[in-house]
Order: sequence, then structure tokens, then C-alpha cells
Amino acid sequence: MVVVSRSGIGRRPIPVTSLQTLVGGGLQIVVGLVTGEAAHVVPHQLVSAIPVFAYLVVVSSLIGFPLLTWLLSEVPVHIANTASYVAPVIALGLGWLLLAEQITPRTLGGVAVILVGVVLIVWSSSAARRAAEADPEAPVELEDGNRLDHTAEMACPSGRFTAA
Repeated sequence: MVVVSRSGIGRRPIPVTSLQTLVGGGLQIVVGLVTGEAAHVVPHQLVSAIPVFAYLVVVSSLIGFPLLTWLLSEVPVHIANTASYVAPVIALGLGWLLLAEQITPRTLGGVAVILVGVVLIVWSSSAARRAAEADPEAPVELEDGNRLDHTAEMACPSGRFTAA
């Protein structure tokens, strides 16, 4: 985080994602080697893991992380984080559509809870923003008990994530 905040790299999604991926992957390799995982690797497992690895590299690392990093620079953090809640719902839908996975009523109930939660997050954010715009000098009481006042707005006028 120190490198990101001091170098200005935080404003560019692709380098941030690359740095996160390289550091995270490197640490996982080191931990795997230290704990003796290499002794348990069987060649046929590696062959069957290649398509999964390729998918994770392309979809998660080359598409997903840069999009999330860009989104964090464009919208308030709590709105961008709703993508983390919706992603399992999308994965569930793709599993049903592409792999004919069974969806039970319990699963649909979980999906409903997730989607209602996302709607509430977005709705409460827009309600707080409307209240702040109506009277910019009045502090706004947030649901978590914190207060949003004009001094916080001055510190981060857009309410968006930046790593300056």
C-alpha cells in the first residue's frame, strides 16, 4: 500500500492489478513450497488444472480486477463493493445456464437476501446523498452511527477512492 500511495500507480487500474497479482501469487508459491505442497503434485492433476488456471488468469486477473479497481476510482467505495455481493449470484446463474446445476428454493432465498441487501446499500447511499445536497452544511447521520458532514466532503469531495 505504501508503494501504491506514494508512486501514483493507484490511479491506474492495470498496474495496480498486476502488482497485486504478482505479490499475491508469489506469496502463495512461497507458502506452498514451505509447507511441502510440491511433493503432493501429480502430473495428470496439472493437465486438468490448465483450463481452470487460464480462465482465472483471463477472467479474474485481466478483466475482473482492473474493472473493480476502475470502479473504485469512479464511484463511492460502498457502491463498488456491491459487486462482491452480486458476483456469486452471477456465478450461480452461469452454473445453472452452462453446467445445468440445480438451483433449490433455499438457494433462491439466499439470492433474494443478497439482492435485497445490495438494493438497500445503493438506496441508502442515494438517500444520504440527497439529504446532503438539500442542506450541504447540515451533518447527515449514517446508519452505522457515524456522521457525514461538510468537512469530510472537503477531505474527499467526490466521496470516491483515490490512492494519492
